Amino acid sequence: MWVFAELHATYYEQMAERWNEENPDQPIKLNVTVYQRTISDLLLELLLPLEEEHDPYGNQRLGPIIYGTALTNALLGGGAVALLWLLARAIGYSRRTAFVLAMLLAFATPLTHYAATFLSEPLTMLALIATVYGLVRVAPGRGPGTL
Repeated sequence: MWVFAELHATYYEQMAERWNEENPDQPIKLNVTVYQRTISDLLLELLLPLEEEHDPYGNQRLGPIIYGTALTNALLGGGAVALLWLLARAIGYSRRTAFVLAMLLAFATPLTHYAATFLSEPLTMLALIATVYGLVRVAPGRGPGTL
């Protein structure tokens, strides 16, 4: 069994021992492997070509992939900022307050730092804000300032 956290591995091993104590006629032999890779590592593997390309000097050509991913993250971060502005307006805030809130997200949080990672944080933020925005838009009988 593969797990992504040591805590999960410990839990499964303890439960297997407990099962084996309570059911000696049906023992379980559990082999747990902690797969210590981040989402960024997995995405990087998916984005890299299967066949490596090298320039005449032997350097691997990764520029277009890395720059394309960075550009995608910048667009996702910008989309999260714009969607937060729309969410603030949908809740009932003024344009000015919504603008200040969006600028705080853009410049007073680690969003600019996370825009340099491989598609994990900006994409998650955009998805969460989109979910809340969708819930606000379909809420029946919503008025200003209410969720």
